[in-house]
Amino acid sequence: MSNTEESKSNAAEEMESKLEEREQARREGERDEWENVNQNIQTGTHDATHLGINWGPSYKTSRKKPKRSRSPKNE
Repeated sequence: MSNTEESKSNAAEEMESKLEEREQARREGERDEWENVNQNIQTGTHDATHLGINWGPSYKTSRKKPKRSRSPKNE
């Protein structure tokens, strides 16, 4: 094998190795994310029906209607 063929072969192997490492890191990230989701579901900290935060009654604002401004009627 010549030096050129050898360097091409090494470059191809190195590229494939980098791609395999990247794919493995991606899979590990996805696995970790799914483990977190599954753990939240199992512990009850995940609720698909809950939208937003329940702050409780002490954080509610009053629902008074705003006062209307008294402007003279043009008749």
